[in-house]
Amino acid sequence: MYPNPAKDYVSIDFTDAGWREIELIDLAGKKILKKITTNKNFVLYLQEVDNGIYLINVFGR
Repeated sequence: MYPNPAKDYVSIDFTDAGWREIELIDLAGKKILKKITTNKNFVLYLQEVDNGIYLINVFGR
């Protein structure tokens, strides 16, 4: 996952392709974004997100 810190986007590279759910969570625990991908590489665009500190959860099958 890079860059860190991020401004406009975060790139996430996985070792293989497969179903994944990606969540962006604020420090209060509120889900800000949720995306689904099956790609090996994914870009999470952050233009709609306020500046701050966030956590990214990735769930896969």
